[in-house]
Amino acid sequence: MGESVSQRRRFTVSVVVTAAAGAALCLPGSAFAAASKAGVSAAVHRVSAAQGNAVAKGTSPALKTFTSSSSKSAAAAAGTTIYVNGGQFKDCSASPGTGTAADPYCSLQTAVDAASSGDTISVAFQQYPYVYPAVTVSTSGITIQGNGSTIANSAGAGLVLSGVTGVTVSNFTVTSPGSSVVQVVGSHDVVLDTMDVATEGSSTTGAIAIDGASSGITVSRSIVSQRGWSAGAEGIVIASGASNVDLASDVIATFGAGGVVANGVAGLDVVGDTIQRSCAGAISVGGASTGVSIENNLLEDDNSAVAYNVNGDEATCTQDGLAWAPSVTVTADTAAATTSDYNDFLFSGSTAPYAWGGTVFGTIAAMQKTGVDPHDMLETKEPRTISTSTLHYSVVPAILLSGSTGIGAANPNAPGALSTDLYGVSPYTDCGAVAFTDDHLKPKLILADVSATGIEASVSESTGDFPIDLSGYSINWGDGTVTGVGGDGYVETHDYAARGTYQITLTVTDDMGDSASVTESFSTAPDDHMVANLSVSDTSAYGVTASGTASTGDDGVANYDYAWGDGAVTTNGASTATHTYASPGTYTVTLTAIDAHADSATTSVTITTAGSDYTAYGPVRLLDTRSGTGGVSSPLTSAAPIRLKVAGNGSIPANVTAVAMNVTVTNASGYGNVAVNPDGATPSGTSNLNYGSGQTVANMVIVPVGKDGYVSFSKQGPGAVAVIADAAGYYTPTAASGYTAGSPTRILDTRDGTGGVSQPLTSTAPIKLKIAGNGSIPANVTAVAVNLTLTSASGYGNVVAYPDGSTQPTASNLNYSAGQTIANAAIVPVTDGYIDLAKQGPGGVAMIVDVDGYFSPDGAGAYVPVTPSRLFDSRKVANGKLPAGYADGLGIDQDSSGDVLPGVTSLVLNSTVTNVTGTGFLTVFPDNTDGLNGEPLVPNASNLNFGAGATVANLTFATPGTNGVVDFYNGARSSSLDLIVDIFGFYQKD
Repeated sequence: MGESVSQRRRFTVSVVVTAAAGAALCLPGSAFAAASKAGVSAAVHRVSAAQGNAVAKGTSPALKTFTSSSSKSAAAAAGTTIYVNGGQFKDCSASPGTGTAADPYCSLQTAVDAASSGDTISVAFQQYPYVYPAVTVSTSGITIQGNGSTIANSAGAGLVLSGVTGVTVSNFTVTSPGSSVVQVVGSHDVVLDTMDVATEGSSTTGAIAIDGASSGITVSRSIVSQRGWSAGAEGIVIASGASNVDLASDVIATFGAGGVVANGVAGLDVVGDTIQRSCAGAISVGGASTGVSIENNLLEDDNSAVAYNVNGDEATCTQDGLAWAPSVTVTADTAAATTSDYNDFLFSGSTAPYAWGGTVFGTIAAMQKTGVDPHDMLETKEPRTISTSTLHYSVVPAILLSGSTGIGAANPNAPGALSTDLYGVSPYTDCGAVAFTDDHLKPKLILADVSATGIEASVSESTGDFPIDLSGYSINWGDGTVTGVGGDGYVETHDYAARGTYQITLTVTDDMGDSASVTESFSTAPDDHMVANLSVSDTSAYGVTASGTASTGDDGVANYDYAWGDGAVTTNGASTATHTYASPGTYTVTLTAIDAHADSATTSVTITTAGSDYTAYGPVRLLDTRSGTGGVSSPLTSAAPIRLKVAGNGSIPANVTAVAMNVTVTNASGYGNVAVNPDGATPSGTSNLNYGSGQTVANMVIVPVGKDGYVSFSKQGPGAVAVIADAAGYYTPTAASGYTAGSPTRILDTRDGTGGVSQPLTSTAPIKLKIAGNGSIPANVTAVAVNLTLTSASGYGNVVAYPDGSTQPTASNLNYSAGQTIANAAIVPVTDGYIDLAKQGPGGVAMIVDVDGYFSPDGAGAYVPVTPSRLFDSRKVANGKLPAGYADGLGIDQDSSGDVLPGVTSLVLNSTVTNVTGTGFLTVFPDNTDGLNGEPLVPNASNLNFGAGATVANLTFATPGTNGVVDFYNGARSSSLDLIVDIFGFYQKD
């Protein structure tokens, strides 16, 4: 059973592990907390990090940056224009975009939300049926340019302007089957220009709805229509309270409940519009509106005989029991404040032009007798039709023919009148939305390169007059290829066999049989001789970040494609990309940079993951200065280190990154300490073993292997010591066994029969201890990380742990004398599911085994070595000693998401206790409290044992617990201790 600890104190430390090229990994800034054992009266100490040696920095030899280059680089442009390209010509599954010209946003709503006052949003042309989802604009002072793109909502409004001032939206098709397609809510000084607003349902609140809290609203040069016909549909609805609304040069077509409906409006100009009325008429104004002007409009009946028009003519309305209202209705409370004049009426039946002040006037002449509309006229020629939508829902007569009454009949000084018509044509002095011109067919050809040899041709049938329905067109591409279709196709692409300059001729034919041609010269994109550069940096055990640049002349990089070397690819992405490998290894990362003309450049680098997997080995003796094993026959002194070859030693491969060894010192002629470091590294001030004169001391080490394949042993203190090193395994950046961490768990204690053994270990027979299937350890375990403790020794000797079924090796894990209690960490290979414990020497010893974790082929934790560094030293912190019965918690800095360095499952630490006055033990375990003030429950396990005056160190596999905290418990009855913690690496699962 564990024991509860009640009081806590806090220290703060941090460890920063940086890559050589500047990419940083932070082992999060730690917190030390301590608590007194329940029932022990002790003061709570709170010590600032500034009081001690709280910050240690190291450089991980595992975190590297790999670079390559094929030559120059390109830079991205920035500005106040935000770009959007929703996916027709961009793979939005790869990246949502950043809003630049080179990497536009995929989402129009994202761009709108990112904009600030003064910005312009430019949306790339999107050919139907590609559509953007519904958009809400709530930022004032911006301009949104649609370039012919479509916004659609399957239910509610497609476009909402809410609480904005000074916003212009232009050149969009907006559709919805809902009640309102475009909504203007509580907004001011808003311009909707060159819009195509189409409803597919009964827009009872208006295809465009302007609420009563809005003012200064302009709808200009736009087409407002519905698909089919609905008796309850309304075109543009202006609510009571709205003010200063201009509807200028618009086409409003076939709304059963009215084209323009306004009530209680203060200032309304309906000017230069073409409105095709249905049952309820074209314009209805009432509700005591003021400042109303109705001028220069072409007001006409629906005609079901015209193709595409259905259900909105007078006969249908009458048949359905619906009234056939006058074209213009102005109620009695509004008539005195309304001007109506210069309007051109086109009637196909018994239509009354006006219902004015409650009186219906059956003819224009009857109305003119009142003096209200002296310049109104009756149109004598039905105009030529145009489509009411880019989606061709219906058609409306809009293009005046030669001799039409409305030609030149408009009042140029009418309130709100525009100088250009629906299509931007000037001069414009005609009634209705479209200016008259005889030059009605002038094709336009817009060419753009889409690849190195590819071209896109956009066809329009007018350069400044008005669009005509085409019956067909053809394109001669200038290389002997001619393509063309009948009807209204508008975009074609072509790929040339070779780069060059070509003469491209477009010929269009309209629905009247007229034809015209235009020729444009086109040069394919030049070869810019791109050069790519690539840098790849490790970011975690399995993760990397790749950064690419490329030179492209003036073309700009369109996409960066990364092939990661494991079958995964990132395409159509930004210049920087990240990737996480499934297992450690060496991979070739390839960058292909592609410019706007499909020119490309490729470069590759070979990278090695920072994380390494474990391979169990031996135990095998690599060094014994007593016998000359390892090529060294002299003891270690402080004068010169001992270099030990690891890479290529026996079966250890050349790409070894770290080695796990049991290191023993003996025959010491004085006191001191020994440190094991990667060869060539600057001494870090850490230590692995502490010994006194004549002592034999062992400790497990996991040490990075130097670039030359060696590790080095150095000592401090007088005299000399013999050094013995037994390898237990090694790490390589290849898939082998990963580490699975756990809370310390006792699986053997011969004192009480835990593990099924109740007899001391003697030299007569080893103890066979089950590992596979013991608790949570799986059947495919390859090695186990344990802490070995012996006590109650009746003589001297040594103990070794090794894989069951193999010959007892010439190696040891524990060396002891009579009466001694001693512990040491070990990583023991597992071959048949068991390990053996054997001893040499007289008498018997009690054996205790605590499991910290295990290695298996499916273990996720890869090892990331760091240059050994001191994490904490209580001797350098005021009041830093750990009292008896207290548990100090070593926390780790949290990243921005509140986690420890992502995926870290265990830390490889060396824990040293010193300045002790009594006997006891140290237990290292994952914190199991709330991380701040709770009472940690100490597990029934230990990591090292100490006696009075001793300095004892042991390797610790420390699993972070709550909030990344690792607890250190002083199990002494009365002795406080100084705690020293050094870090050598960590296991990470991603």
